[in-house]
Amino acid sequence: MEVKASLLEYLLFDYTQEIAPSFVAVRLKEAFEKQDFELFKEQINQLFSKIPYQLFDTNQEKYYHSVIFIIFQLLGYHIQAEISTSKGRLDAVIITQTHVFVLEFKMNDSAKNAIHQIREKQYFQPYLNLNKPLVLVGVALKNKEVEDILVENL
Repeated sequence: MEVKASLLEYLLFDYTQEIAPSFVAVRLKEAFEKQDFELFKEQINQLFSKIPYQLFDTNQEKYYHSVIFIIFQLLGYHIQAEISTSKGRLDAVIITQTHVFVLEFKMNDSAKNAIHQIREKQYFQPYLNLNKPLVLVGVALKNKEVEDILVENL
């Protein structure tokens, strides 16, 4: 676990050139645990703003997705990515002690459409048996940042 945490911290530093990634991680974790997604969005965008433009692949949703995946790993959350279901592929699921967060990312599209896709394809269905509140999270990505986050409790 120590090696994994250390590796993730180094990867986050490489992507963002953030001097104190552990401080950033504390702020992100606090925002996520409070389900303050506006503050979480601000913190993610601060990290994105530190990624040198030569490394930033603005045309690939998977680039944003992979950075966010690493961030959640660093925060110590159980996150799964690119989960195939009978109706499509879900971008990410985060399972905490108390909740299940179903995330869909949309590049140059709206967070509302991301939520619509989660509902339409019922990406949440495999997690109903966990008996935890389900939170649907639509994330709109544009211009090197998280443009919007829309959250719905199922």
